[in-house]
Amino acid sequence: MAEILGHPEYVWVGFTGIIVMGLAGWLQWRLTWLSSDVEEEAKDGKITAEQAEYRLRMLRRTGPLLMGLGVVIVLLAVALYMVELP
Repeated sequence: MAEILGHPEYVWVGFTGIIVMGLAGWLQWRLTWLSSDVEEEAKDGKITAEQAEYRLRMLRRTGPLLMGLGVVIVLLAVALYMVELP
């Protein structure tokens, strides 16, 4: 652990990945409320059914994409650290 703390750039890249994964988790948790808001807007006539369907589809795709991005960032931090090992 002391070796990692000697290389703060790896720590910051890793923390960035963890934050992105946390954002993805929050988005997935929040998806229930966001999707109900979109459905209410469609019922009220503020948006068309096609727009509601598109928004719901994008909401469902964003969480897993962010999670994948976070995992890639964390793996990048680990790879950068491993390359520097003697």
